[in-house]
Amino acid sequence: MKSAFTLILFLCLAISCHDSKKNQLSNLVKEWNGKAIQFPSHLAFTVQGKDTVNFDYLHSIIVR
Repeated sequence: MKSAFTLILFLCLAISCHDSKKNQLSNLVKEWNGKAIQFPSHLAFTVQGKDTVNFDYLHSIIVR
């Protein structure tokens, strides 16, 4: 009887201390809020891991 009570008590504590998925996402958003992602000024892209293609964002023209 004592071991069953201890097991139930342990399970209740484990469940109550578990941070829910929604709270984890909320904490992650709060941590990243106000931060900016910085990309390097010069990027080299690869085509299927073989060819290197230099691409200049500043001088590129996007055609729509």
